[in-house]
Amino acid sequence: MGKPIGNILNIARTSLVAQRKAMEVTSHNLSNANTEGYTRQRANLVAGEPTPMPTGIYGTGVRVDDVERVRDRFLDASFRDQAASASYSEQRSDLLGRVEGALNEPSDSGLSSTLDAFWSAWSDLANNPTSSTARSSVQERARQVAETFHQIDAKLDSVKQDAESRLQGQLRTLNEKAARVAELNSRIVSAESGGHTAADLRDDRDRALDRMADLVDIRVREQSNGSVTVFTDGLNLVDGDQAESLESSVNAGTGRIEIGVVGKSRVIDSPGGSAGAVAEFVNDTLPGYVSRLDTLAGSIVTEINAIHTNQGNPEEGVNPNGNFDVDFFADAGAGSDDRTAGGIELSAAVDGDSQEIVAGSGDGSQNYLAGTNDVALQLAGLRDDTLPGLGGKSVSGYYSSEVVGQVGVDASQAQKSAEADGALLSQISTRRSSQHGVSTDEEMVDLIRHQQAFTAAARLVTTADEMMQTVLEMKR
Repeated sequence: MGKPIGNILNIARTSLVAQRKAMEVTSHNLSNANTEGYTRQRANLVAGEPTPMPTGIYGTGVRVDDVERVRDRFLDASFRDQAASASYSEQRSDLLGRVEGALNEPSDSGLSSTLDAFWSAWSDLANNPTSSTARSSVQERARQVAETFHQIDAKLDSVKQDAESRLQGQLRTLNEKAARVAELNSRIVSAESGGHTAADLRDDRDRALDRMADLVDIRVREQSNGSVTVFTDGLNLVDGDQAESLESSVNAGTGRIEIGVVGKSRVIDSPGGSAGAVAEFVNDTLPGYVSRLDTLAGSIVTEINAIHTNQGNPEEGVNPNGNFDVDFFADAGAGSDDRTAGGIELSAAVDGDSQEIVAGSGDGSQNYLAGTNDVALQLAGLRDDTLPGLGGKSVSGYYSSEVVGQVGVDASQAQKSAEADGALLSQISTRRSSQHGVSTDEEMVDLIRHQQAFTAAARLVTTADEMMQTVLEMKR
């Protein structure tokens, strides 16, 4: 009789231990209900090994087989794929927004308004070609045009420098997280060698992987020993307890930013994520806008100088100082900085003396002829003239469509993509959170359930004790 009662006590003991451990897990869940990246844990209760007896096979109670995470790897993979897309779109939208800010259009201080004032100054000079005030106005408006080009170019260069610095910071963070994943791989393999799940360590690793997915497009493959291998663009970024480090550098031959492996010749061509967006912006998107601005500045320099000098014909373009063949803008020829947004400047002659500005043709003998305005009229007409260097568009038309308009279209598309990708990421995140996040209501129900089971096991101990007392009384 004593052995069966002992079996009852043993079963009660296993239940007390198992339910206590289950309540510890539930308490751990509740305490981490608001911890970012925490995965709900569950005590996996299984029946004890049964014992065969002459009258049958009897159970031996309950035990906690493992504390497992309620996690879906497929949802994790979907989340990380979408996180890379969302980060890419958000980063691109942010950078294009900064380009829009650099252009500052429409505004009274933007290039469009400055060019309008410049053309109007030429019209005023055409109406009063002998006016020193009108010439000074043309000179000042031209300086403003050049300065506005310089400001835009400087702002775009600042955007580029900030983007390159941002990329370096992103890669530093990526390297830190990759090293952290490699470290956690080692700790997880060691902790799980006994067959149990290192749930909290795996949460730490998943948080690091999620952050890596923001920065580059990654693929994660779990190995049989519990470690993970992380790939990006075919590179083993993390393999077991080893991690590669990435860095950005400028290719001396192409001038392009490259993301490569530290100490190796391996280059990541399509990193994706926010780092990929920055690299693409610096290498392709921003240079395209700068090139169009340079084309605009170069065409303005070329066309205005051609009219102002009339290609050296002494019958045209004589100024009040009696000089002809005077460049309005500095121009060292094709390919020079003078024909770029960052280098456009008034010629030294015109910048030093507004009387060097030509309003009309001379008398045919290289002499100044007061009152002629044909040159000023031609220059004022450039406001609407189509120019071959601008693809048959006017200065204002080219700037509006090929620069401001294109940036606006690109920025709008990027913003829409960012909103769409962000909404998809939010949906996947909600699904993932509902699957592995902590519900305090559910945990409280589990806590009560385990508490009741614990109480019942305690009651079973009391009952077994009473049975033992009854047996002892019978022997007296």
